[in-house]
Amino acid sequence: MTKPVFIRKLCLYEYEIPLKTKVFIRGVSYATKKGLIIGIEDKDGNKSWGEISLLPPTEERIKNCVRWFEENYNCILGNVDVSSYEIPPEVKFSLINAIEEIDSEKRNNDEITIKTNALLAGDYNVIIKEAKMKNEVGYSLFKIKLGAYSVAESVDLITQIREIIGREKYIVLDLNCKWELSKTLELEERILSKNILYIEDPVRELDELPDYFKLSPIKAGMDEFLENGDLQIENIFEEFSEKIVFVIKPSVLYGTEIWDKVVNNKLCKKVFTSAWETGVGLRGVLKEVFKYIANVDFVGLDTYSFFKYDIIEPPLLIMCPQISSKILKEKFVIIEQRIKLIQIWEK
Repeated sequence: MTKPVFIRKLCLYEYEIPLKTKVFIRGVSYATKKGLIIGIEDKDGNKSWGEISLLPPTEERIKNCVRWFEENYNCILGNVDVSSYEIPPEVKFSLINAIEEIDSEKRNNDEITIKTNALLAGDYNVIIKEAKMKNEVGYSLFKIKLGAYSVAESVDLITQIREIIGREKYIVLDLNCKWELSKTLELEERILSKNILYIEDPVRELDELPDYFKLSPIKAGMDEFLENGDLQIENIFEEFSEKIVFVIKPSVLYGTEIWDKVVNNKLCKKVFTSAWETGVGLRGVLKEVFKYIANVDFVGLDTYSFFKYDIIEPPLLIMCPQISSKILKEKFVIIEQRIKLIQIWEK
């Protein structure tokens, strides 16, 4: 629980960062990553930052979020305890992280380390090149985004990557809810010997998930379905819990009923992942990772390696398969030329 703080000043910015290669984010092709940054200042003049990283449909969600701030900024300014306030998860996540950043000097000094996963996304040749490079630096789990690929292309890609990384390392597939059940099952028939750990969002519709669990020998990672808040998910959780890996994006699910139900459940197999945040938002994601590290199986933060540059200096040192909690003690500054002011509100 975050303590109350008097927010004297609230600033809202937008950013757009070019990516090193075009990637499909939830089935949409992107050459840049857009998002929002909030800056807060307390009554003593202390300043800090938070990030709202919005997934597709990005433009629409950015507009909706800006509108929310324009209509509700008064509920943030002043002496407010945002941890218990009814505000959207993305906004609450960014505000709480900004507030905690002000109080960062009091953070625990114990060092914890955790291994992270490699993300393989983009064009076929880019994925092969990245697999070779990330295998050499020591990653042990490789997540391949296949939503835009055919079955034949996917089989070939998985086969090549397995040859590159060997038999001992893990492969995870991400279909981003873009494949029909029949297509997914056809792929599985052809890759059962490839030792796939789980398939994330393996079907297009929630109604298809029970049939997937009954017909597939491979576990399902649940990511986008967790955001729906559909009551049907509850029944699926109970019936097929042993076949589910929960893929949790803190900045998307923070403070929701699903977050509360899953994150503290020691029996659930969990993966914490990023939502394509910059170094500002990734600091917040890492706080949650280290807070719940005893209940987390894997961590996916490799989206960061796809940015041509960051909006903070120095950038986060997570371009390797292991991260230390000491990274959160490092000071950073915003490169203000890389963000654009939208609005300032003051108390």
